[in-house]
Amino acid sequence: NSLGRVPQRKEEIDIDDLKNNTEYKGFRVGVEVIEIDSGRVLVAAGEHQALNPASNQKLVTAITALTTLHPEHRFETGLYAPNGRGPVLSGPLVLRGYGDPSLSTGDLYEMAMVLARDGIRKIDGGIVVDQRFYDDSHVPPAFEQQPNEWMPFRAPVAAISLNENVIVGTV
Repeated sequence: NSLGRVPQRKEEIDIDDLKNNTEYKGFRVGVEVIEIDSGRVLVAAGEHQALNPASNQKLVTAITALTTLHPEHRFETGLYAPNGRGPVLSGPLVLRGYGDPSLSTGDLYEMAMVLARDGIRKIDGGIVVDQRFYDDSHVPPAFEQQPNEWMPFRAPVAAISLNENVIVGTV
C-alpha cells in the first residue's frame, strides 16, 4: 500500500507491509487507527512505544495551546529585586521566566534600560536566572532517538529560552 493513500476498508491496512518494507529500514513505526463513531480499534502496531512525534504533532500542540491559553495570552518574564531602592541593589536581581518562546536579547536590553531609568546603577549580589516554572526535564520523551540533532525546532523546554535557543556565528 502507498503511504499517501487513505485506506477505505480494514482489509487494506497492512502494518506488516510497513514494518517489513526495506525502504523504511531503521525506522520505527507506532500507529493506531480508530473508527471515530464507535471507538473501535481497526489496527494497531507499536502504539505504546515512546517515539518522537512527526512534525504534524505541532498542529495538535498549537491547537491545544490556543484552546488552553487563548490567542490573547502573553507570556511573562520579569525582573525581581530585593526590597529597597536606590542606586545600588543589595542582594541578587532575579530574572524569572514563565516559558516565553519569543524572549530576545532585545527584551533583556529593555529590562536593563528600565532599571537604569529607575536610577539603579549597580547590583550587589549578581543576577540569578530562575527556571523553576518548569521541571528539571529539558527534553521530551524519546529525544535521544535522534542523537546530535539540536536544531531550533527541537529546542529544549525551559522557563527561559533566549533568541529561540539559537546562536548565530559568522566566520
